[in-house]
Order: sequence, then C-alpha cells, then structure tokens
Amino acid sequence: MASSDSLSSLDKRLASLRDFPVDNAGASDTVLADIYKYLMAVLPSSDGCLHWFCSRATSTTIGAATFLIRLFAYSSPLVEDWRKKFRLCLKSCTGCVQGLQDAKISSKHTYFGAFSPEVLIGFYQSFEKWEATTVVEEIGDQPLAAVHPAISFRILTNLAILLDPQVLDIIQREPPNDYIHGWPSDPLPAGLLLLLAHESPSVRAWAKKQASQSSIAPMSRETFSPSHVSALEALCEALDPAQPPRMPFPFAKAPEVFWEGFSDVLRQVPPEYLEKGTIFRLVNGHLHDVGSHFPHVLDSFEYLTGHVGRSFWEEAGPEYPQVVFDSVKENASFAELLRQHTVAYKAHPHLSWCSVYLSATKGLPSQPELIAKMADFLCEELQHERFADARPSVMLTALNLFSNLFSRKAIPSKAMSKFFDIHASIIVDVAFSKSYNTSAWTTARHAACQLMKTVMLDDINCISRAITSLCGSLAKQAQIDETDIPLTGGSQLWAKVYQSLQPNDHDGMSAIVEALAQAAHLDILSPKPFAKSQIDQLGVNRAMRMIWTGLRDAFTRFTESSRSTSLLDFLRRPGVVRNVFVLLLSPIEDIQLGAQSLVGFAFDVDGRQDCYRALLENHPDAALDGLFASLTTFTTYAILVTEACSLAKHLVQYLQDVVEVLCTRSDGLLFSGRFLRPEDKTGPCSRLPALWNLLNKAITVIFKRTPPWANYFENEEMIIWMRDALIYGRELLDKFRVFETAANSRSDVQHEGGKLSKIGQQMADDLQRVLPELARWLRLSNEELLYQMFELLQSLLNVFHQTQVRPLEASLQKMTKHIQDARKDNTKSRLDESRLLRLENAIALFTEEPEKVVVQIEEPKPRAKGSEKPQKAERKVKPPARSSGKAKADEFFTAKDQQKLDSLESVPTFRRSAVAGPSKSRPSSVAPSVTSVHSSEAEQSSEDDDQEQESQGTLASLSNLQRSTKVKQPHAPQRQIKLMDVVQNPIQQRAERRLQAKSKLQRLKPDLSGLYKTILSWSYHHDGAQPSGPPLRLTHVPVDRFTDYDHYFRVFEPLLYLECWAQIVQSKEDIGEAYPFKINARQYVDDWVDIDMTYNGSVKRDWRLTESDVVLLKQGALSVLGKVEQYKTPMGKAIEAKVRCLARLDPGLALDTEWQVLQVFSLSTVTREYAALLGLTYFDLCPSILRPALPPIATPNKANVQRTMALYRVNEPQAVAISCCLDTDGFSLIQGPPGTGKTSTIVALVLASLANRSRKITAPNAKNPKPDVAQKILICAPSNAAIDEIAHRIRDSEAFKSKGRSIVRLGATKAMNQNVVDISLDQLVENKLDLGKDTGAVAELASLRTELAAIKAQRTAKLEELDAINDNSTRAVLLSDEITRLNAKRTSLAKRYDEVKDNRIKETRGLEQRVRKRRSARPRHRDGDNR
Repeated sequence: MASSDSLSSLDKRLASLRDFPVDNAGASDTVLADIYKYLMAVLPSSDGCLHWFCSRATSTTIGAATFLIRLFAYSSPLVEDWRKKFRLCLKSCTGCVQGLQDAKISSKHTYFGAFSPEVLIGFYQSFEKWEATTVVEEIGDQPLAAVHPAISFRILTNLAILLDPQVLDIIQREPPNDYIHGWPSDPLPAGLLLLLAHESPSVRAWAKKQASQSSIAPMSRETFSPSHVSALEALCEALDPAQPPRMPFPFAKAPEVFWEGFSDVLRQVPPEYLEKGTIFRLVNGHLHDVGSHFPHVLDSFEYLTGHVGRSFWEEAGPEYPQVVFDSVKENASFAELLRQHTVAYKAHPHLSWCSVYLSATKGLPSQPELIAKMADFLCEELQHERFADARPSVMLTALNLFSNLFSRKAIPSKAMSKFFDIHASIIVDVAFSKSYNTSAWTTARHAACQLMKTVMLDDINCISRAITSLCGSLAKQAQIDETDIPLTGGSQLWAKVYQSLQPNDHDGMSAIVEALAQAAHLDILSPKPFAKSQIDQLGVNRAMRMIWTGLRDAFTRFTESSRSTSLLDFLRRPGVVRNVFVLLLSPIEDIQLGAQSLVGFAFDVDGRQDCYRALLENHPDAALDGLFASLTTFTTYAILVTEACSLAKHLVQYLQDVVEVLCTRSDGLLFSGRFLRPEDKTGPCSRLPALWNLLNKAITVIFKRTPPWANYFENEEMIIWMRDALIYGRELLDKFRVFETAANSRSDVQHEGGKLSKIGQQMADDLQRVLPELARWLRLSNEELLYQMFELLQSLLNVFHQTQVRPLEASLQKMTKHIQDARKDNTKSRLDESRLLRLENAIALFTEEPEKVVVQIEEPKPRAKGSEKPQKAERKVKPPARSSGKAKADEFFTAKDQQKLDSLESVPTFRRSAVAGPSKSRPSSVAPSVTSVHSSEAEQSSEDDDQEQESQGTLASLSNLQRSTKVKQPHAPQRQIKLMDVVQNPIQQRAERRLQAKSKLQRLKPDLSGLYKTILSWSYHHDGAQPSGPPLRLTHVPVDRFTDYDHYFRVFEPLLYLECWAQIVQSKEDIGEAYPFKINARQYVDDWVDIDMTYNGSVKRDWRLTESDVVLLKQGALSVLGKVEQYKTPMGKAIEAKVRCLARLDPGLALDTEWQVLQVFSLSTVTREYAALLGLTYFDLCPSILRPALPPIATPNKANVQRTMALYRVNEPQAVAISCCLDTDGFSLIQGPPGTGKTSTIVALVLASLANRSRKITAPNAKNPKPDVAQKILICAPSNAAIDEIAHRIRDSEAFKSKGRSIVRLGATKAMNQNVVDISLDQLVENKLDLGKDTGAVAELASLRTELAAIKAQRTAKLEELDAINDNSTRAVLLSDEITRLNAKRTSLAKRYDEVKDNRIKETRGLEQRVRKRRSARPRHRDGDNR
C-alpha cells in the first residue's frame, strides 16, 4: 500500500494532469509507471469485487483509472494485465459501469483534453468495439438473465455495445422475463429507451418492466447523457419513414407499437429538451394520422403540450393553436375513440388533453377563440345523439375542465363569462333538469352543481369587491363607477338556475343555499351617499337585483313540493343548517322568507322565531355556526361600507327573536341541559362566551356606525329602528346572568357560588367596547332615543357595578366631560339636571369611595323673646374622614386643572384696614363660601391649615371645600367687612352635586337588602310570637323625643319586623292556593340564589304575584321563603316567575325539580315604611321628627267656620277641624272614631284648600323664565281602598265638578277600584292619546294562528290520502296540486303572522313613546292652573 507522502504526491500529479492535460508524448513512462503501479496495487473491497470507477473507490483510484484508459492504445504485457483487471472491475459492479460511462464523458475535457476530437472519436470507437467483444465473450452461451447484472447493465448503458449485432441477437433470442435485480433504479440506461420501441414484443415487455423500477421520471438534465440524447434522436428519426435511419436498430414496424414505446420514452426525457418544441412539432405532424396508433399519438401530444415553452407558441404564430386543435377535432380516428363505450362516472379518457392544451395557451391572443371552439365542441357537438354512451363522460370532462381552469384563473374572465352566456342552458339542465336525473349522469350532475356553485360564489365575491371599491372611491372622493359589474355567471346563469331547480334536488338546493349564504348580508345600497337619485344608477345594485330575481319561486318550488322527511334529510347534509341559518338573518325578504319556509315545512312550524328555535334545538352546533358566521360578517362588513342601515335594522329584529329563543324562562334553550350539553367540551355551552362577545361586538358596531348612516335616510325612519336597537341592547344586558349561568354549567368549570365567575368577568369585559360608543349618543336631540339610550347606559353601568368590573377610564372621562359641558352650556345636551345627576352618581361608583354622611342633631337653643317660630335644629353633614396616607389624585382633576384653579382671580381676598395691618394669606386653591361672619365662630387652628396645604390637588382636598370658612375674630372693635360675590369652585360644585345625588338616592332608593335577608331567613313553620332566629329587641317608644337617629332606628325596626311576622302568622290561618312551578335555571348573586321557574297550567283568576310578594317554596318536608323578583304571564306560554332566596338556606332547589309556590304576604307597605326608616337621615324633616316641637293649635274664626259649613255641607266639628288645618303651619292631626265623617272632612279640606289658593298666574318672560305656579295637593292613604274612596268622593262632589277641577289617581291600575280607573294616570294618558282604540293586531294574530292550524290539518289529510293512492294517477295529480296550493297559502299566512307580530311590537313601542312624552308634559287646566 502506498505511503501517505507518495499518495499525496500522486494526487497532486493527477490534479495537474486533469487541469493541464497532455497527450501520449507528454505522458512520460515515469508518470505512467507511477500511476499504473498505484492502480494495479488497489485490492478488491470487502465484497470481493474490484472497484475503480464507483463510489466505493477513492478519488485517487477513480482519477488513476480514468487517466489510464489511454493504455488501451498501448500493447505490452503490462497493458494486458491492466485489461484483465479492467474487465474484472466492469463485470462485477454496476456502479463502476455507470462510473466508466461518466468518466468517458468527463475525461474528454480533462485527462484527454490534449487530444483532438477526431483522435478521441477514433480511440473510443476502437475501445467500445473491444468492450463489445469482451461482453460477448463473458456472456457466452448464457441467456442475458443469467449473467451478472453488471454485464447486462453495461450493454444498455453503452449504445455501442447494444448496437453490436451479436449483442442484439443475444437480447432478442432470449430476453429476461422479469426485471433484472441489482441494477441502479436511476437513471435509466440509454439503451432501455430504444428497447421500449423494439420490434420484439418480449423485449418490449422486459424493457417496460425494467423501466418501471425507475423512481425519477422524467430524468434530470444532469443524468440525461449524450447516449440518451442519441437514443432520443434515433426514435425521432424513426417517426419519419421517408428518411433512412442513422442508427441500425430494429424498431417496431407497426405504428401502434412504435408510438406506444415512443410515448413511454417521452416521459423519461427532461423537460428542458422538450421546451423548444422540436419534438412537439414533429408529433403534431401526425395528428392527422388515422389508425389504431392515434391514441398514442394523442397521448404523446398531450404530454408534450404541457411541456412546450411559451416561446414556441409565440414563434408559431397566432393561428397555430387553432390549427392544431382543428387537426385533432377533425380526425376520424378521434371521433371513433369518442364513440367508444366509456365509464359514465369518470371523465372521458381521450379528452384529458383539452385541459392541458387550454392551460398551455394561456395568455395567447387566440385563447378566447380557442376556448369558444372547445366549449362548442364539448358542450354542443359531442352531446349529439351519435355519441350517446359517451355524452355523460364528455360532459363531465367539460365541467371538470372549465371548473379547473376557472378556479386556477387559467382563462380570462370575459371568456368564461361568454362561455356561460352561450352554454348556461345545457350546464344548468345537466345540474337540475329531470331528463338528466339518471344514474349515468349522477357524477356529471354533481360536477355541474359544483361548477354552478363556484361561479355563483365568484359572482357574489365580485359584487362584494365592487361594493368595497365603490365605498373606497367615495372615501377618496373619486369618480363613482356606474358601469355594470362583470359577473362570470351573468343573468342567464342565475335565471336558469332558479328556473331549473326541482323538488327533492338536494344537490342543487345545497349549492344555491351555500352560494346565497355568502351574499346574505348584502342589500341594495342607498344612492344618496354616492350623489345618485335612483337605485339602479349603481352597477352593484343592478347586479344584486339580477342574482335575486327568481329566487323566491325557486325556494317555493323546492319547499312546497317536498315532503317534510325529504326536507329533514336535506337539512342533515353537511353545512346546510349553517347556511340556512345565515339566510334566516338576511335583510333580503326573498332570501329570508325562502329559508323560513324551508325550515317551517321541515319541522312543521310557523313564524320566524319558531324557525330559529327548531334549528337551534335540533341542530345546535350547525345553527350556532351560522349565527357566528352572520355576526362575524356583519361586524366586518358594516365597518367597511358607507352604510349598512338595512342590514343592521333587520339584524336587530332577528337577534331579538334569537335571544328570546335562548333566554325565555319558560322554554329558553339556555335552560335546557339537552341543548347546552355541558359534558361536551365543544358543545353549545362552551361556545356561549364567544356568542356573547359577538353579540356585543355587533351592537357596538351598530352604535358606532349608525350616526354616519343617519345622514342618508329620513329622520323618522332612523329614529324607529335606532330605538329598537337600544331596546334590544337593554334586553341583551338583562340576559347577562342567564348567559353566565349557562356558560358555567360545564362540568370542567369551577365556580364558587355567590361570586362572579371567570367566564362572567370575561363577559363583563366584553361590554367595555359598548360603553364608549354608547356614550357618544349622549348628545342625541331626539327625546325618545335619548330616553332609550339613557336607560341602556344606566343598565350597562349597573351591570359593571354588580359585577365589580370597572369601566375603561376613557369611557368614564368621556361621560364626565359630557356632564361638565352640559352644565356649562345646556345647549350641548338634552339631558335634564335630574338625569345628569343620575349619570354622575353612577359614574361616582367607579371613581371614588362612597361618602359616609353623619347627621348630628344639636339641642334647640332657647327661643328669644318675641320669637314666633321655634328654632330649627342645625343639621351638619360631615365629610368623609381623611386617609392617613396621601390621597389618590382625582382621575379627572389633572395638573393642568390645578394650575387653572390656582390662577383664579375671581376668588375674593379679604383685607383689613390699614390700621389693622396685613392679614394672614389663605391658600388660593380653597374657594371660601362666606355669607356672614359671626363673632361666636372659633379660630381656625394652624394644624388645619397645614393639613389643607398638604392635601391640595388630591381627592381629600375636596372635603375642605365643603366646610364653611372660619374667619379669625379681631379683638379690636368690629370693623366694616365688605362682602363680595364668590365664584364657586367647580370642584366644590361637583362634590356638592354628588353629595346631593347620593342623599336623594338614599331617600328614594335605599338599600333594602337587610330587610329581605332578615325576613327570608325566618322559618315559615316556626310557632311563636316572634320569628325564628335571634329575638327581636323591642324598645320602649319615647313620649316626646328621640336621642338621635340610631335611637329612632332601634325603636322602630323591631316593630316593623314584628308586624311582618304577624302577617306571616295570619297567612297560616287562611292558606291560599299553591301551584307546582318547575325550576328552569338558578344563578348566584352575592348572598342570593335567583330561581327561574315556570308553570304550564292555569291559575285562578285572582291569583297573581307581584314583585313585593313573599312566597313559600315547598317540596315535601323541605321549604324556604323567597321574594318574587319577576312574574310574567306571556300570552299562550307558560307562567314565568323569578324568586330570590338566601343562598345559605338553599334546601336543594335543583334544576328540573318542582316546588309548590304559596303566596304568603306582600311587602309593599313594609318596604315603604322600611325605606322611610332608612332614609330618614337624608330628609330635611329629620330633626323635626326626632325632636318634634308642635305649634300651638290656632283658635278658629267663627265666621270661617260658618262659611265652611255652608259651602261644603259639613257639621261644626268638621268645619272647625278644616279651619284649624288651614291656619296651622306644619302638620295637623284630625282624630275621630269610625263614622264621624273623617272622609267627608278630607274632601271638604281639599276643596277649601283649592279655594284659598292664590289665583294669580305669572306669564314667563326674560326676567322670570320659570313663573310661579300653584302647588298641587297630594293625598295619601295606608291602603288602596282608602285612597280609592277619597278619590271617588272628591271626583263626584258637586263643588269639585262645578269648578271644572281635575283629579288624578296615581298607582297601578290593577290595584284600583273600577270606579276610579277612569281618573287613573294611565287611563287619562290613554284617553289623550286615544290608546284604548283596538288596532286589531291581537285578534288578527289569533285568527292567523287558527287559519294556520286549519291549513296544517288539511295538508296532513291530503298527504295521507295521496300516500294511500295506488293506481289513480289523475287523483294523485289533483291532490298534489291541492297540497301545493295549501303550502303556498301557509307560507303567505306565516309571512303575514310575522308582519303583524312585528308591527304590533312597533305599535306598542310607539305608544309607550307617546305615553312617556305625554307624561313628561304637565297637564294644564283650561284656566291655566295646574291641578
């Protein structure tokens, strides 16, 4: 073995010889000897074979073996030894055989580069001839399959060996029966290409088997050697029998056989050799050939077409593609091929070239004409009867062809549009016509439906893009395009599709529904934004009208002529329910009604809401998919387009129905475990948070986009549906807990009762996007919209407060700024002061801690002599205590605001005279409120001054602004002090307003939860004078006064509880009816559990619950008290009730369990008393109630007594009581036993009070914009019966009637006596607005339901009769026609039912609006006096 140094030296020498080749003269004996010595010393490898040229040899060995090929030209014993080893190497290794061929090619430019080409040609001819001889010697008499694979591989790798007559004879005499193992799979040897077209069938068969082992086809350009090129050239030359072949090879004489082999060879040729088109042009010359070989010619043509370069077509000329096509089309052998029997459900095998040919000619000027020719050929000529059996497969080929080209955009859209203009009829017929509804056409029909769907979807996408472009042009103030939208399908296709759709054609309807679902959100654009006067001036509107024309008839024909079972099967198809639900939410009437009729006939339901329920209940996942898709599309589309008013208006109307279907307590799907499937992690339950998010996102988009949309529509039209949107938003908010409870019903969700869940927090956060958009609506000028908006805003803030989720800071700042601007300039907002205070108070819940109000009652000071009135106790309101740390800065009081406040020059400075000297300066940030200076005021300590300085710019500093300024009293004689008008600090004003609002809230709506918790914690079955639980601490009532408010509260609270317990005890003596209510849902709210219950039966006429009732829920021995929160009796539905119980006392109020509901007693009176007790500290009369000082009883004037007796027909004691009441300031108490005429006295007192009032009317003017008005008289009584009696007597008194005065009975009409209902506030408003007039909506709805039920019964009877007919075709046709008419009438009635129902809702809301407007206006008497 050579040493490393000698090996390195040899490598360098070989590299030098490779890079600087030499001829024989240049190769000295010494050089040859060294290389020869090394090569001959190479030993066989571990496999026992000698390797000189393959990958097992080293690079040095391969280089040495390649260089020494020149030894073949020498003759010596050493050369003979080399030849022996050379033959040994090549007969045992296929890799060395392939390596030798590669070495021959590469060495021509390396080791043998010094020789001329002629010398090399002569050398290799001799060398390869010697190789052929050695191969023949090594084969001997053996068959080719018996020799070593390297030998057979060497024959086919070297064409010179293959073409040797002896070798060809060996191959032809006994070719292998199977492929030879041991050959490299790639690349194919060049000789194998020739054998594929050999004249011997057995040789060709072996060649095909051997070629099938190749894994790479076509071959790469690098592996396609000159030998392969020579073989390909020989094959091409053989195509032209007029030219003598240059290669002596026995090609097959039969054209069919040769073309088959040639076709196989083409698939091995690298694409680079085919792009130039030389072979393609050669093959095209045989497209006119007629005979059995034409299929192979066509196959070769198809393959070459896909590999011809574009440059070839450009050089061939514009007419060449059509000439080639005509050559194929007009070939008689081609026509014969097409008439052959083919499999109907597969594309025609001899038309596969059409798709390749059209793709290859893409972009050529002649392609449109070529497309038209091919379309006519496939869809018209080949559909002739003479191609009967082939017609389905030919049409399938055409449909697949154009579907593929269209989806890949391989042909121009205009050409495709022209294709459908001409051939829409035949394609639609194949898709939908009865004549093609056979098994042979099944696959073609399906392909036609798919093509129709693809084209329809493309048309819809084209319209959508046009709308986006149109809106973009408007935004850029560019010219508006009025031209027609270039739709691919066009009017011919859409109209034909609708006309041809047949009943029970599920494939066709599925395609239509899927396409229309993509356009369900589109609606006619208003022309006004685009400065147009007519709708049809916009091309997109014309296009939309075109795709909708005929839609209703198609739906009618499909649904009304199909059985329910067929429609149910149709809805079970994948994606159909999802798409149908999308259509149910469309603003286009034809689309929406078509989908509604389909669902209605499938599930035997009527009405839009029932259709939503049917799909959600029976196909919840797919229906939710459709709902999600519609909401997602809306939120995207409504933001992009100039206006989507119609879409938003209809979506609000439809979503109200959907939310009602989901959330109605009686049968809402969110209360159904079957619908929710909480055990399924992907079921509806898990999707509710996402649904809530989308619902809120949609309503946010509406609130955001409606203001700009309003510019293009009539004001009244916008107001109506904007009102509906606001009402829908409030209804959706009311269902927050329903959604949260349902979403938390999943088994994998951990939720602690009484607290907001993580899902609930997420849902509350979803509301954050609504608030800023809703806040923009605060500047609305329409009172009705302002009312609805404000109610929604209050509901939204209430949800945030209940869920303890803080609104975004930007939203709070926006609302606060609106309040501030409204108070500075009342023209900027229509909100009155009361609503501004309500809003400010709601915002305060998120911006600061609640203030504690402490009331101190000081002892009344002794009256001064001559004083007429008792001195009132002083009421002081203490501000909240300061925090020990630095207070947090007010989010709305910035540093800039502080600078403005410090620089205020309007704050007065109090200065003494020059004698007194300079006064101590006051911090400028405090605006003193000084009206007088009293010598008794204490001196302000320096400690307070220091604290005041430290707290400037913080919330704590606001408390300083509420205190009265204390001025130090001088020791010198009192000097004059000049009082100046003080401009009040705006921060102080805001704090005072908040304090007033909080006080008002505590007076009007105190927190009664303590009362409810105490009462509902009692055991109903407890016996005793006091309720169960801790004993009531009864305290003696003082004779004249209470120490303080706490003393007052301790006395009366136990008495109220005792009164409640007495009512419970009394209710046990006369137990009323109890009804079994079923629990549908339960949800925790703080310490409570709210139970939603329904009762499907009927109750007694006088049995009803109110929101102030306490009820007993009992089930066997279990029971618990609850308070009614809601009670509804929907028309035609189950009674609904919502009851609140203490969560800690829950006896097992599980879902789907029944509990008897027993009415115990009403809290209406108790709650008023308890509310008054809680709010006492916030009333100005609180000191007088705690420390009463009764005025002396006035002495009655006898003349007045006599006049009162005469005017009002009362006796003397009654007249005295009336006179004393009129002359006494403050309260008057009239006491008398039953039957002494107290009611008559009250009536006379009212009349006397009205007679004694001043009648002066002051007209409003600039100086007095709010003139004085006479006070009204409010009459209260402890019971409805008492107040009804008083109202009845006053109304019917002669003195009252003669003066033409008015009386109004306030309160719920249901609680009034029928004798006074006519003077109730509701009745008076109805009379003014003529609300009592029956519009007939209720009667019409009932009539429609009756008609629908009758038609359903008739239809069922007709269907049963039709099913029973066996051989009476005439009667069957008549029945089918009658059923169709009944179906049409049912669809019409269902449509009318929805219209009446929607109109009734609109009328009700309109009446409510008018009632609110009327109530807000104070009724004025004819003489101008308010009564």
